[in-house]
Amino acid sequence: MRDIGKNIRQLRLHRNMTQDELAEKLFVTRQTVSNYETGKSRPDVDMLVRISEVLGTDIQQLIYGPEPKQLKPEVIRLIVGGALTALLGILWLVLRPIAQDRQRIEFELGLTYMIYLVIRPLFFILAGWALAHLLGMALRKKPLGGKWVRRAGAVLLALVVVWFVLLIWDSCAVMVNEWQYEHHIRGEWVAHEVEYDGEKSISMGWSPLPPQVPAWVEWITAKPAYYMVRYPALFCGLYILTGAALWLFGVPDGRRKGTM
Repeated sequence: MRDIGKNIRQLRLHRNMTQDELAEKLFVTRQTVSNYETGKSRPDVDMLVRISEVLGTDIQQLIYGPEPKQLKPEVIRLIVGGALTALLGILWLVLRPIAQDRQRIEFELGLTYMIYLVIRPLFFILAGWALAHLLGMALRKKPLGGKWVRRAGAVLLALVVVWFVLLIWDSCAVMVNEWQYEHHIRGEWVAHEVEYDGEKSISMGWSPLPPQVPAWVEWITAKPAYYMVRYPALFCGLYILTGAALWLFGVPDGRRKGTM
């Protein structure tokens, strides 16, 4: 109760009202309003009801203060999506020179696979989702609603998840293969024919290991992975459109209904 005067003042200022204007609407003097706000006197229940009506609030806010502003769910989702996008972007920038050095010096491709087949695509999907979400907020548009739209969103999300599970599986298999080869785990000690300055010679060394994934996984990911590295702009555009489509179908909040 001791903060009623402070609350009245805060709510009055929020309404851009002077003490004179509030006093006039309450049919009291300005000094009476000043006494309320400074705590020299307290309004009775009837006066509290009249003050709440004039200030467009309720008695609870006069007694306990205005409720703290909370971020809207749309803003929270945008912040989370933007943060994840930035995190993947930073991870991409940090790991890229490391992967290039390992590829150039040690001829290892596992980390390069992980960057170009997993991290970069995820970055563009999240970027597409965040951009579509931001555009929707700016235009005051909502994702599509309806049962079939939610089902389509769930199917698209499932396909994206399965696709990235396969890509991660394939990339991890390459890194495990390279690690085993580097540490001479498994494999065979065989002779390799090498050519240097036009002259062929025989070199002994450990043989590469076969991929640690089933043949069907390699078959599904091999060709798309090749084209993803060869034509990055095309696939980056497709991933951005995929992220925008996920937002359009209401993913991850598929329960929310709306119309475009």
